[in-house]
Amino acid sequence: MNTAAYSVRTGVAAAALVFLACGSARQDVPPELAAGHDTCLECGMIINELRFASGYVDGEGTSHGFDDLGCLAHYCRSHGLADSGPDLWVMDFHERTWKRATDAWFVRCDSMPTPMGYGFVALGDSLEAGRIAVPGTGRLRFDAFRRHVIEDQTSAATKE
Repeated sequence: MNTAAYSVRTGVAAAALVFLACGSARQDVPPELAAGHDTCLECGMIINELRFASGYVDGEGTSHGFDDLGCLAHYCRSHGLADSGPDLWVMDFHERTWKRATDAWFVRCDSMPTPMGYGFVALGDSLEAGRIAVPGTGRLRFDAFRRHVIEDQTSAATKE
């Protein structure tokens, strides 16, 4: 075998692998957010309390965050993020770890004011979610949570 041709093919293959690795940022990882520094993509407020945070990583590898789960719900509606696109992540209120939004439980918890007043927290544990949920609201999965937040805002606006 011609060693020069082999070296060229090997070099081209290595360059292609480097290009593919760098050119396709992973969207299946949680965002990297800095409390007191990053701002909410929906409302523009500084994300001060990560226990209420959520977000995603776009195709270029840039983290985007939300200071309140309600902001995430509204942004998803206006940008179609829940139907397609990157994985959405929420911070587990108690564990302070990232969970995929589709794996988390969402509960209204009026005893803990949230940054924008939507009143929801996300939890990874179903039993814990049921324990702290406001009576009558129960635990919601992500799609039901999004619908509830949007419908709640719509009905409040029509009452004014």
